[in-house]
Amino acid sequence: MRIPLFPLRLVVFPDEKLNLHIFDPKYLSMVEDCIRSGNTFGIPAFIDESMMRVGTEMKVLEIVNEYDSGERDIKTIAVGLFEIDSIKDKATKFNCDVGQINPYFLINDQDDFEVHKLVEKVNILFRSLEVKELNVSEILKPVSFSLGHVLGLSLKQEYDLICLKKESERIGYLIEYINGIMPEEKVREIIMRKINMNGHFKNVIPPRL
Repeated sequence: MRIPLFPLRLVVFPDEKLNLHIFDPKYLSMVEDCIRSGNTFGIPAFIDESMMRVGTEMKVLEIVNEYDSGERDIKTIAVGLFEIDSIKDKATKFNCDVGQINPYFLINDQDDFEVHKLVEKVNILFRSLEVKELNVSEILKPVSFSLGHVLGLSLKQEYDLICLKKESERIGYLIEYINGIMPEEKVREIIMRKINMNGHFKNVIPPRL
């Protein structure tokens, strides 16, 4: 399968809804084609000046705003993960990279005891930071991806999380991460910023490749 690639300095988890502000002409063209054809595009994370091999396949749900400049606010949803096999460098109608990709299949082997253990540790952390606690019954599955953006993980840590195929491994990763957190003010600022950014249109700047 071949899809256009939109590398960004962020990680998108499966089933995540992502609002984007698009302003680069080549990606505006890409979005227009996706809307017209129903095709998807890929967001591979761009970390340490490199495009990562595992990325997220995105579907455009709707255009929310169109500006006189041609810029657009769009709503998208993650429909799956992929691994890049090879890249065709900018020799496309969009003038952006196109990836030859393979599906990146996940294994849902979560254990309810481990889920409750993780949520309990998250709530202990949240109480120490005066953040609203979580109700395990309200957390979407897989729980690791539902919590992945609200625990203050770095971009590299979020990428490491998405590369783990088993939910049991991802839960273990988050438990180990929380065990190593000191509830400092800096951690609280990161968590609150990520919680408050949910739903906003992200004015993200693609890296220059």
